[in-house]
Amino acid sequence: MTWYKNLGISYNMNSKNTLSGTDSLLFNDISQKIRNGVTHSIPISTSFNVLKYLNINPSIRYNENWFFKQEVDSTTNHGIWAVRDVQFSTQISTKIYGFFYTNKKSFRHVLTPSISYRYKPEWSKDYFNNLIGVYSNSTAAKQNIISATLSNNFEMKKSKNGKDEKIKIIDNLSISGYYNNALDEFKMSPININLRTKLFNKIDFKASSVI
Repeated sequence: MTWYKNLGISYNMNSKNTLSGTDSLLFNDISQKIRNGVTHSIPISTSFNVLKYLNINPSIRYNENWFFKQEVDSTTNHGIWAVRDVQFSTQISTKIYGFFYTNKKSFRHVLTPSISYRYKPEWSKDYFNNLIGVYSNSTAAKQNIISATLSNNFEMKKSKNGKDEKIKIIDNLSISGYYNNALDEFKMSPININLRTKLFNKIDFKASSVI
């Protein structure tokens, strides 16, 4: 298991300063009209195989936005405030192949199950709503999500005039849903079913359903 061979780490930073107002009053009281901030992001990811057939893709992402202005009860305070969040996720997937044959035709069924997990703690603080800047000052609610997807592909190959012709019967049939244990109620998501195929090798056909 050589996870470090596909290890990727990067650091991204962006800063902005904006000034807005009417033309005649644009440069009056600039300190009240200027909006600025700095955003940082550090994504780390890797991928590796376990037992040859299981693909595992873990990742972690750290985000931090800096604000330099806070307004409380019509009073503007200056300083440095940071809004942080971190997200961890991992995905496990594999492929299962099935084959069966007749005299002149062969069929292949590819089943792709995938399970993923995403966790995000909640770092909410009261002063977040009072920060003024160009970047978002809100953090998403806590997440503790397990997702599952089951994809299917079905193909047929037949011999015609000594040549093999491949026909896709089902391009993709997927069933997916998730369970968010961080919620107080309605933890289970709807189950989505999507079908995509090509009828008579000429007409694209798509269908979807929600349970």
